[in-house]
Amino acid sequence: MTFLTLSAGPHAFGDGAHPTTRGVLEALAMMDPAQFTPRNACDMGAGSGIISFALIEKFGCKVVAVDVEASAVATLKENAVRNGLDYSLRAGEAEWGSGDERWNSPSPPPHPTLPRKGGGLHDGVASVDPKRQLFALHADGFNHRDIAASAPYDMITMNILAEPLMRLADAACNHLAADGVMILSGILQWQETQIRQAYASLGLSLSARLVVGDWVTLVWQK
Repeated sequence: MTFLTLSAGPHAFGDGAHPTTRGVLEALAMMDPAQFTPRNACDMGAGSGIISFALIEKFGCKVVAVDVEASAVATLKENAVRNGLDYSLRAGEAEWGSGDERWNSPSPPPHPTLPRKGGGLHDGVASVDPKRQLFALHADGFNHRDIAASAPYDMITMNILAEPLMRLADAACNHLAADGVMILSGILQWQETQIRQAYASLGLSLSARLVVGDWVTLVWQK
């Protein structure tokens, strides 16, 4: 088991304790990598990065982590470095910003509970499996050129609230690959019906439903 030290920061939701985050993590835990392993994933509303980190550690895939709060993206980067996570880290500015800032984190000390991949050093930067990349973006929804550039995604996770889940439904479906999996969380039980109707109308099939307290997590397949 991998143990993480996380800071949620002022606007970075997600220390793993909230029922919505637990629902997504439990949904991921149920998946068998031998039967489904995404090549890439998009974590919309990434917050502290806990779900992004879980995706990379379970599947070894590239993850595009997106949050509408710039401070949340900064916290996500800090959490990755703090935990010595063994994958490259790049960050992009929001589409309305001054441009793209891309960088690789310097090679951190090995984390005792994480397997190391890749090997060797090049120009002082750790050599990392290109599939195990984290790309942290400050953006509002899917409206960012770098999100589109990595699409379609084999997996999309959205641990946000019902209103943005409704607003982003079409865009999320358009960015999801054929046979891709989408995990939705942040849904109170009384909001579930409208969310299910909206996503079912886009041709997605509900494959799992998890309830943690008053909150529902829905797993869809395209």
